[in-house]
Amino acid sequence: MAVNLKNDDERDLMKPEDQISKKESDRSLEASKLQILILRALDIFLSVIGLLLAAPLFPLIAVLIKLDSKGPVFYQAERVGKDMKLFSMHKFRTMLESSAAIDQSVCPQYDPRVTNVGRLLRRTKLNELPQLFNILKGEMSFVGPRPEAPDLAEMYPEEAKKVFSVKPGLVGPVVVSSMSGGFLGRNEEELYPNGVDPKQYYIQHILPKKVKIDLDYISRQTLFRYFRVIIAAAKETVFGAVSARKAILSKRQIYLFLADFILSEVSFVLAYWLFAEITGTGPSFKVFISGLYLIMIVRPLSQYGLGLYNIVLELITLRDIFRVLQAVCLGSLLLLVLNTFHRIFSYPPLLAIMDFILLSCMLLGVRLFFMVRFRDHDVADPRPRVAIYGAKKEGLKALNALGRTKNSPYNVVGFIDDAEEMFAKKVSGKKVLGNRYHIQALSALHDVQKIILAPDDKMRDQIDEVVALCTQAGLRCQIFTKNIEDETFGRISFPIRPVLLSDMLPRVNVSLDEEILRSLLPDKTVLMFGSGGELGSAICRYLFRSGCRKMVIVDRYKSYLKEILADLASDTPGVEIVPVVLNSHDSDALNKVFALHRPYIVIHAGMRKFIPFRKTDDDEVARSNYVRTFNLAKVSAMHGCEYFVMISSIKAAHGGHFVSESLRIAEVSLGRILGQTPTRLIVNRVGNIIENRGGIVSWLNDQIIERRPVRLPEEHAKAYLLSKNAAARSILQALATGSRISPGGYLLTSEPGICLEFAEVARKIALFYGIKLGEDIAVKFGKISDTLIQDEPSAVMAWGDLAAARSLEDCLESDPVCQMIEKIISGDTLNLSDHDWRQRTQEIISLCGSSLFSQTKVLFNQ
Repeated sequence: MAVNLKNDDERDLMKPEDQISKKESDRSLEASKLQILILRALDIFLSVIGLLLAAPLFPLIAVLIKLDSKGPVFYQAERVGKDMKLFSMHKFRTMLESSAAIDQSVCPQYDPRVTNVGRLLRRTKLNELPQLFNILKGEMSFVGPRPEAPDLAEMYPEEAKKVFSVKPGLVGPVVVSSMSGGFLGRNEEELYPNGVDPKQYYIQHILPKKVKIDLDYISRQTLFRYFRVIIAAAKETVFGAVSARKAILSKRQIYLFLADFILSEVSFVLAYWLFAEITGTGPSFKVFISGLYLIMIVRPLSQYGLGLYNIVLELITLRDIFRVLQAVCLGSLLLLVLNTFHRIFSYPPLLAIMDFILLSCMLLGVRLFFMVRFRDHDVADPRPRVAIYGAKKEGLKALNALGRTKNSPYNVVGFIDDAEEMFAKKVSGKKVLGNRYHIQALSALHDVQKIILAPDDKMRDQIDEVVALCTQAGLRCQIFTKNIEDETFGRISFPIRPVLLSDMLPRVNVSLDEEILRSLLPDKTVLMFGSGGELGSAICRYLFRSGCRKMVIVDRYKSYLKEILADLASDTPGVEIVPVVLNSHDSDALNKVFALHRPYIVIHAGMRKFIPFRKTDDDEVARSNYVRTFNLAKVSAMHGCEYFVMISSIKAAHGGHFVSESLRIAEVSLGRILGQTPTRLIVNRVGNIIENRGGIVSWLNDQIIERRPVRLPEEHAKAYLLSKNAAARSILQALATGSRISPGGYLLTSEPGICLEFAEVARKIALFYGIKLGEDIAVKFGKISDTLIQDEPSAVMAWGDLAAARSLEDCLESDPVCQMIEKIISGDTLNLSDHDWRQRTQEIISLCGSSLFSQTKVLFNQ
């Protein structure tokens, strides 16, 4: 009794406003319950209608999925539903089945896991149709936040988990552009930039905006908004399937699709006419029109589903032709099946045969128009499985060389290419599987064991990143090489090799007049003093390729000779190579070598061009750049050599260090020695050769592989780099040009190479080893007191510009300078000390002034 009184008292004490608020709350709750019942009824009604309308599509989609790839028709994904309860969401399978686990809950654009049919289903949203069963079971609604994967749902902040207070939806406000402010729209996968971690990008950039849109819908959920989302989603599904950007990228395939669409209708009309002529009976107009409608649906789906439009038109193959016949056959079979169930439609077997023959001929005719040749391809075999990076002409060459026939060494599973318009297309029957950011996923999906790089000039800038991505994925990486610039010279037996540092740097294209070289070199002997490291090997290969049949290589060190002989042995069959261990100080021995072999051309590759690492090496600089050089030049002139080629450095264009100054004085002094003889002097200055020991790249490489902090000059300091092949071509082009000058002439040319910032060079070298500068290794900037990094190219005129000829500067013709030059190239030079060489060099520089370095461009006498 007391309790009742108390309750009555409390009820009497309630304020009128509170009583009104409670009544409104009760009404709101009742309205909410009523709305939930209405929405559930609508979900059931619409899902049943949807299943009835979609039922004819289910078997067609199932057939296309099974024909396209191995695996089940349906895909069951675990998703988070209302109140955080897990349920199995049904979809048509759109991805490849793989035994290897690929930890990626989101699917960005150009995901290599998506199949050909899968892309069509995703684009048209037909893959979502099985979720109508989830709606019938009450696990989902027609409208609501899209279902989330459990691993992603765990990352939701607490305030965002309110989205799990309602059932997930088949469509939601985030997929409707008009409701999401254009942020998402129907194609979320297009929001992911290349090269990002998709999962991380989703969490940081997409999820916050997505949750905000979903929460706004939940807070104002009404029947009006329910229908508004359904209508807007239906509109976007129809009109958003093809974007203008996608259409531009695939315009040729669209033209082919339209041609096939029209020809399918034409073929049906002609087949019906022939059928009527043969049987003497014609179909009614109603039956004929219904047939045209069915043709418009069945033929495009079967043709697209079997991948008829995922090819590069210029590279159609025999396999693509067979695929056309399969697609036409599949379409005809489906129409025959529909004929048994559809009373209005009439498609008897005789009509089907005629339609099959006519349409096959038409579609094949269109493709034969584009086809250039037929090729054979293997699907599965025990050979190593590789993917080719680069789906352009170089990639096609690599495919033909490495995986075209059964006897080829590799099983090429497909291509990797960064061009958006190439994705999912086929080149010679091999599909473009993805871009370089998909390498790790592709290695698991297709059991790829190696990546073969076949880049064109536009793709060379990406090689460093591709190599780094291969290293991260644990894949071997090699480069396809089929031309003179990549060391093949037409004699390589297997056209791939390991990726080199030079491959990761921009290529310098140097022209070479091979016709002139071939006229100079046949049956001639070339003597090269100093093996020249990697540059010497490249020069020898070009010489042999141009007709030289005897090469005498003189060096002071036996180990250097062994190295170059081993390098050349496999590439220069039938060529006589004579190694000679000799110090050019020994004039008598040098004379005997010249008398025995009678060289026509002498190439001096033994100049010291790098700053010595120790102070005590300065004396060796003087011996190489002065004593040995002058002795070699005198012997060459004495034996009537036609050409003396000195390989100098672009350092000679500037002073500032004994090395660069000695190179410039040696150039001028050689002009004095050979100017009064028939021997023509050719001086070629080259930049830093990437492959040579002791150069800039070697200096940076040593720091990186030893994991030491990388020392760099100021942040934007630059270096000039040249590959050994480009440097060799530059030197031999100077020789070809030198044939146009008169005996005793003097020609100076220069090829500095390409200018790159030190930081960029270091970054590329680090990526070569899978290292990130600034993260794995510290980087230090600051002034480095070493002219190793002070390589500025001199201004150089064109090699063939004879109008630029002029005599030496006036300062070099003055008596004091002439006396100093004569003094430095004669006398008892063996007994001079390092101090004496430096003093004589400085005296010449003082007499000539800055003109010795800054004004010289192209010099020769005629």
